[in-house]
Amino acid sequence: MLKRIGQYCSKENFKPDIVGRVSFAAKSLCMWVRAMEIYGRVYRVVEPKKKKLEQANKQLSEKQANLHEAKEKLREVKEKLDELQRQYEEKLATKDELRKKAEITELKLDRAAKLVAGLAGERVRWEESIKVCESLSSKVSTFAVKLDAYFRVLRRVWATWWGTAWWLQHSCPTPVPSSPPIETNL
Repeated sequence: MLKRIGQYCSKENFKPDIVGRVSFAAKSLCMWVRAMEIYGRVYRVVEPKKKKLEQANKQLSEKQANLHEAKEKLREVKEKLDELQRQYEEKLATKDELRKKAEITELKLDRAAKLVAGLAGERVRWEESIKVCESLSSKVSTFAVKLDAYFRVLRRVWATWWGTAWWLQHSCPTPVPSSPPIETNL
């Protein structure tokens, strides 16, 4: 169809100014036919470019979707990396804390070993002291029983001696004023 129109448009007489001298309606029709012919030529040039543009836009939208997807994955990876970094720092802090505790515990164990080694000699001395104390305790308890019996006897003798005032007569040749004797019944 454009070839047929192209045959008319290529003629020298088919210009709107020339056709407009004959008829105003024909001038409008001539302008319309020429515009259609220009549109057809432009359409033939532009249509493949439009298709290429559509394809390019489609590829662009696919690439942008892929880019968006890749950015989303990157964001997830960064979040995971940040979480792993935070966990790593926590574990590192825990490791340092445990190392310090281990050093303190090792120091305490070393001191405890020195203390035990120092007290090992004391054990022998303590055992000997315990034996001495045990033998003394049996002797002391025997001594205490004997001492108790001695004082019971001594108390009776003393009470008798004190009660008779014998000591007053024999101890002082001159009389010493005194109160009456005290009766003790022990």
